[in-house]
Amino acid sequence: MVKLLAPWKRHRRRSWVIGVALFAMVPAFVSPPNSMPPEPEQELSRRQLLPLLGLACLPLSSTPCDAEAIWRSLPGESEDLAEAYPGRFVAYLTRFLLNFDTDFQNLWKSAKESEVSMGPLQSREFQRNARFARFSRTVQLSLSNFAPDKSKRLLEVLLKDYGNTTEAKRQSPGEKHTGAAPCPAGLRFSLLLMRLGPCPRICILFSLLQGPNQQPVSELRRLLRSVENASVSQVDVVDGGNFSLRDGAQVKEVMLELPTPPGLGGRPAKIYCQLKAVNATIGSTILCVDSVVVASKGSGYARDMDFTPKVLLPENLTMERAPNFTVQLTRPSRFPRERAKEALADELKSKMTNLLPPFVLPAYNAKLDRLVPDQSLPLTPDPTPPEEGRRLDEVFGSDRQVDRFRSDFVFAEFDSTYGPVGISPLERERQLYPSDYLRLMLSGALAGVVRTALFLPVQSVKVRMQTDQNLGRKGFIPALKEVVTTEPTGNLFRGIDVALTFSAIFGFFSFGVKEYLSRELVIQFPGLNELLAVILASIASVVITLIFATPWEVLTTKIMARSERFWGFSLLKDLLQESLPKAVSELYKEYWLLTSKELAFVTTKFLIFDSLREALLFFVPAFVEAQPLLIACFCGALAGACGAITSHPIDTIFALRTTGGGTEIPSLDKLFRGVGARVLIYSPGIALTFLVYDAAKTYFGVGGNALMQTLDLLRPS
Repeated sequence: MVKLLAPWKRHRRRSWVIGVALFAMVPAFVSPPNSMPPEPEQELSRRQLLPLLGLACLPLSSTPCDAEAIWRSLPGESEDLAEAYPGRFVAYLTRFLLNFDTDFQNLWKSAKESEVSMGPLQSREFQRNARFARFSRTVQLSLSNFAPDKSKRLLEVLLKDYGNTTEAKRQSPGEKHTGAAPCPAGLRFSLLLMRLGPCPRICILFSLLQGPNQQPVSELRRLLRSVENASVSQVDVVDGGNFSLRDGAQVKEVMLELPTPPGLGGRPAKIYCQLKAVNATIGSTILCVDSVVVASKGSGYARDMDFTPKVLLPENLTMERAPNFTVQLTRPSRFPRERAKEALADELKSKMTNLLPPFVLPAYNAKLDRLVPDQSLPLTPDPTPPEEGRRLDEVFGSDRQVDRFRSDFVFAEFDSTYGPVGISPLERERQLYPSDYLRLMLSGALAGVVRTALFLPVQSVKVRMQTDQNLGRKGFIPALKEVVTTEPTGNLFRGIDVALTFSAIFGFFSFGVKEYLSRELVIQFPGLNELLAVILASIASVVITLIFATPWEVLTTKIMARSERFWGFSLLKDLLQESLPKAVSELYKEYWLLTSKELAFVTTKFLIFDSLREALLFFVPAFVEAQPLLIACFCGALAGACGAITSHPIDTIFALRTTGGGTEIPSLDKLFRGVGARVLIYSPGIALTFLVYDAAKTYFGVGGNALMQTLDLLRPS
């Protein structure tokens, strides 16, 4: 299964030769004294996402956003956020961003294009929901910038970034702001965007927050007034009032003036009151309002506004008692009430990027002192855990058991109407600097030393079994008993000095070179499979590392096999004093054989490790992401055992040739002598290496969580 890695777009020559570059790379791990890390580049740095299989796995090269501004470390726990911002709010905000944020749109398109059909193992519906769930989880973590009592700040950010104002940092598709004064056509377009674009959807979004004190009520009321765009449909007379008209004057109607429409570009309605005489006195006639005619309905009105009309009196007419009216409004394009909820729910379910129509606006409820959703809005109740399980059973029924099993490890909340919220967000790894690689190398050296120190007696018995025919015929446990009972216990630790030196050098260079090259290969060759990149990086790291480590492995084998010495450095001293050229030849003559052994081991290990991890990631992705170290130890133990078995014959030949046991290839049974001891070293030993390596990385500040960043579109300005 392919993992996609987004390239860093750096201006480097692609015609570099790996063999030369590997040597040139080593000094780069050490930063110059008092040097500061380089400034982050404007282009997107590489980001490693999880595999495909229904999860969002996206290249970022097409995203024209400032990477350092929107990718940052965010808290992973969100229990308080889940209570403050319910699942439907998070899901609808995700839909909103997928419509009005070009960066999010590009990521969504890339995810969709990268998806691979898994046939009967995964339905298209599950794949779509899983992709949306990862995006919604990313949005949920972005809400950590806004505590429940800071929803006003969230509203301000949404209006600033997506509200189609001249200060907006992102525009809707097709919109382009200029510094010039808008022409009438441009003004009309702005009004259309105001009423049909983001702002009505923002009102609908915040109406989904129904907890106490969750809404910035005053700000939302102002926004609702500006986008409601209602018109006057009817004016009813409650009290006709009294007017005094001088004798000789004739007034049959008066005009009513309503408050100025709060909506952007609103037009006042034209309303006329028909008057009738009710009494006559000396010098005047008493009139009252008989009926009201709406000549022009106007636009831009809102239900949440003062509709006390003002009577415009002509000359010769005096108002003795003000009339009283009720004003009824109508919104354009009202959704029909019949089956409204079902129709809107079906529309949302049909496509994960669909939004509710802009005219399904909320209303202000004075009793609750907050905005309440339109009655036609579909609202699924927040489920309890058992109800959540039953809901998943309904969506992924008995004919889709694999989807149902995986759903518990993909979805944290599942709203079948608005969309699910996932367990894992969109992540990438931050750019690493030389100081980071140096700390990774130190962590690798420490992990290697700890493993060698604990398994040194096992390694000593393994070498004795490979080079001593009497011990080789026995199993590992009998051989260990014989060595312990017939020889001093200290013989099990012979060569500990050179063995620890080898493990420190091997861990230092192999981990550092592999970490560096596995990233650089993907940067230089974006289409390269990540597993292949890791294997190539591991091969290169073995070739380079053994240039420095081979003499110490040769000395370790010689001391453990037949030497009466305890310390390996004394043997090295004697070899160098005897003849330097001869010593170099003897220490390096089995370099390629040792390289072959390590290459067979690492290739098998990574193939088995990646296959096991991909299988677990497919079936239980959330568990794999939540417990990466446990999964790495489990997969590493099995992969290490397989690698130890496949490379053991070469290890036996290396031990025999190093100790002068002959150049002929021994029989098959002799090639696998001591294989049990080697499996013991490289099965729990690999798991231990991962544990120590991870702990050391965390201590040095380069652990997995310290390097990972989450997409943060809702960052405060």
